[in-house]
Order: sequence, then C-alpha cells, then structure tokens
Amino acid sequence: MTGERSEDDWVKVLIGAIETGVPVDPGGENLGILDGEFDEDRAVIAPTDELLKGWGSERTVPAAAVRRAVLSRELTADPHGLQIYAVRIVGSLDLTGARLGHRLVFARCHFPQGIRGRQLQAAGLNIPGCRTAEIDLDGAHLDNDAFWAGLTAAGQVRAVCAHIGGQLNLKKATLFNPDGIALGLDGARVDGVRTSAAS
Repeated sequence: MTGERSEDDWVKVLIGAIETGVPVDPGGENLGILDGEFDEDRAVIAPTDELLKGWGSERTVPAAAVRRAVLSRELTADPHGLQIYAVRIVGSLDLTGARLGHRLVFARCHFPQGIRGRQLQAAGLNIPGCRTAEIDLDGAHLDNDAFWAGLTAAGQVRAVCAHIGGQLNLKKATLFNPDGIALGLDGARVDGVRTSAAS
C-alpha cells in the first residue's frame, strides 16, 4: 500500500485540485499558484537527499492515481490546472498519448521512476525544482511554457520532435545521463525563448 491514502482516495483529491485550481500541498510549502503569486525562488530548489528521507506517507502519491485523475472524463478543469507541490510520485508517471485540456504543475516533486509522455498534448507541463529519473516527451505538444527551472534529472531528458508553444526554461537545471546524451531536443520546436541548463 502506498501512503496513508488509497489510490482511489488520491484520485478524488487530485480531481478536486484540478477542478478548483487549489494546489495539492501536503507539506505546507505555500509556494502560491503558478502565474499568480508564485514563490519562484523556492520552487526551483530541488529537494535534497536529506529532505527526501523525511518525507512520510502523506507525501507519497501513486503515479497511477495522477494518470487516472488527469484522464477523468468528468473533469471541469480550473484554468490553473493541476498543481502539486513537494510530493513523491511512486511509479513511472505515464502520460503517453494523453490529451489534456489543462496544464500540469509539479513543483519540488520527486519522480524516482521518471516521466513518460510521448505524444502528450497539454496546456503545459511545468516541473520546476523536481528530481527525476529519465523524461521522455518525444512528439509532445505543450501549448504554453515549459517551466523546468531547477530540474535535476539523473537520466536522459528528451523531447524529440516536440512542440513547446512558449518558453523552455531550464535555468539552474542539472541534467546528468551516465549512459549518454543528457538533453535530447532533436527536431523540437520552441516558439519562445529557450533558457539553457546550468549544467
């Protein structure tokens, strides 16, 4: 069993967050709301190993619950979309082929098994200050900005032939792939300004 809440319980929590625009913030990060009063300085600081050791079950969310919530057919999404702060997403977050009318914001979250989102269509995917394994967004289409500042990735981050309708912000990001290329953007189209990774 993952966390104190069941997967079904988390689905209800996440759907509620999508419909209200109120962030899921079990640790009381109080970062605000992206595009509103958002504490960007803190949001881009990835959690340390020591901090992650202290994250309990209340901060553990099944990846399957996230997928079920965002794909729910009965959603009436708030313009702020789904915003989740400082949780551990257990299992690979599989958004492959999903068509979402809202954006996704994960700030200071931990994705031990990475993110898969080939052919994802969404208003945006923002992952500032997150720690993750590999990310695969080949062929994805994001309508607006990709705010990935402070991202720490241990594995390839790829968005081959993807389309980002706004800026790609990788300021202060740390991308490391011991097996080869750390950032793969071959054929990708970025309509706005692209800010490169720090390392």
